Amino acid sequence: MSAFKNSDDFNERLSTPAKARQAALEKFRARPMADGAAVVEQQAAREVETARLEPEADRQAAAEVARSPGIGVRPPLKPRGAAWDDGGEGAIDE
Repeated sequence: MSAFKNSDDFNERLSTPAKARQAALEKFRARPMADGAAVVEQQAAREVETARLEPEADRQAAAEVARSPGIGVRPPLKPRGAAWDDGGEGAIDE
């Protein structure tokens, strides 16, 4: 009985990563080129979709700016201590 689970010989162990590298290279080469017709068509479709959604995004951004108090405006600080407690949960009764 062999001491190793995998009984591949040395040449097979060398050729397996080489085959994997070759398969990865072939997969990379099979991708469409940047100037291919399909890529150009997808890019044009993205540009049309962006142009279609841009006015709505501008309206939403303007509405958000109108709702916000402004840049540099901080919300009021909540005072600490029993004298300033609003009587909520955890308030100290004396």
